[in-house]
Amino acid sequence: WPSANFRDSRSLANGPIRVMFELVYAAWDVNGRPVRERKRVTLDAGQHLSRFESDYQADGTRPAVYGAGIKKQAGAVSVSNVADGILRSWEPVKDNGNVGCGIVVAPGSAVEVTEADGNYVIVSRVPSAGPAVYYAGFGWDRSGDVKDVADWDRYLKQAAERQRAPVLVSVGAR
Repeated sequence: WPSANFRDSRSLANGPIRVMFELVYAAWDVNGRPVRERKRVTLDAGQHLSRFESDYQADGTRPAVYGAGIKKQAGAVSVSNVADGILRSWEPVKDNGNVGCGIVVAPGSAVEVTEADGNYVIVSRVPSAGPAVYYAGFGWDRSGDVKDVADWDRYLKQAAERQRAPVLVSVGAR
């Protein structure tokens, strides 16, 4: 049950290092229940993956699962690892190398990977509190950052590992 286009937006950061904005979607029908979404997108300079945070509401409750997907393209090869929360594709770009698309979901939240409406979709649990968080982006083998599909797989695996063991910072008085 995909949402329609967003109905409202606001910019939260517009700097050279980080761009952050929010999108608000009008309610859409999911099995007779209106579901609403507020999505915050963060794009950091020099990164291949952007952070997506979606807060879902359905009649005062939270939906159980959500999906994030990659469009299936001719010649694309998809690989997934539900345990690591990774979905990726690797596909040729006509006469211009190859591009990898990837999604990394929060640790332990992935339920399954499926295909729907011409897309590869990773289905994940919505947390009981806070937003559903996933990272999505791409790498191109002619950019100089990603050499080949093995390099793209390594990049996504490292992104998943960073989510499992995030850097924690605390500030205290001396």
